[in-house]
Amino acid sequence: MTISPDISALLVALRERKEDDPHLDPPPGQGEGSESPSLRLERGGALPREPEPTIPPPDQGHQAEQSGAEQTSLRGATRKVRKASPEYISAELPSVSLIVITRDEEAVIGQCLASARTFCRELVVVDSGSTDRTVEIARSMGAMVVAHEFTDYVRQKQIALDHASSEWVLLLDADEQATYELGREIERAICSAHPADGYRIRRVLYHLRHYYTRAIYPDRPVRLFRRTNGYIGGIDPHDKVVVNGRVEQLRAPILHFSYRDIAAHVDTINRFSTRSAAQVRPSPLTVVRMFTHPLWYFFNFYVLRGGFLEGAPGFYAATTAAFYAFVKYAKVYERRLSMVRPH
Repeated sequence: MTISPDISALLVALRERKEDDPHLDPPPGQGEGSESPSLRLERGGALPREPEPTIPPPDQGHQAEQSGAEQTSLRGATRKVRKASPEYISAELPSVSLIVITRDEEAVIGQCLASARTFCRELVVVDSGSTDRTVEIARSMGAMVVAHEFTDYVRQKQIALDHASSEWVLLLDADEQATYELGREIERAICSAHPADGYRIRRVLYHLRHYYTRAIYPDRPVRLFRRTNGYIGGIDPHDKVVVNGRVEQLRAPILHFSYRDIAAHVDTINRFSTRSAAQVRPSPLTVVRMFTHPLWYFFNFYVLRGGFLEGAPGFYAATTAAFYAFVKYAKVYERRLSMVRPH
């Protein structure tokens, strides 16, 4: 498919306009945006290829069914975590703390911690009242568990950062896993002669038995940083790491198992849209945005980010992103109506 230079320039301009619009926040499951318009897992030596078995999705318990193209593009990215514990990490390596916030994450917290304990000397979990086995599993893996009532995502992750003591900090969500290659690349980066103060790490979303490896989710947030040079910022529910200093980018990915099923995805949309709508002041333009923003989200995800190249999963991603935008501004509109006195 050939796109004319004029159309290409228009698409780039539209993407830049979107990035500058504060009302267009990322949908749930996607963090701070990426500069890259072509997120792919490289082949041919871009990542190490140690022949190890792959990690099954945490909600499946068995190997996901992937197409041959997906298995090739993810070769070297979904390695099984090697058994290790912080006490076996070389004392010569700079120390790294993993920080995670949880609530009822027993299905995924074990694999999250296991994926990082091969290179993280300290595991910090801030839990906000889990009623399942989350705390038990975390403590059994050597994590320091801090109980704290949930306020918002930004504050909760800052509390986790405040309890870290290592020179470096790696931030993961409970439904994420560090790949084997990422651990090795982190060790090389922090041991280099002139390491940066922070590193962006791309996330590869897995949902509906599909790895989104294209630019539809161009997600490269800062996740590794010097403890004394960073803090948790952003606007709830979209937190981000703010680094005072030079930021570079790592090549190996984090795997993001964001939604157990469609029902869980809808629950997340409902929860995140409520928090995001609370940050928007109602105005006469709210009704207009309730119409235009879903259209933009669908066009952005399906056309500009290449969702049409992903087939049915790409259409699903674009549609749910548009639905998130609609629900968000519908809730803002609902709040505006509550402010108007009945005649």
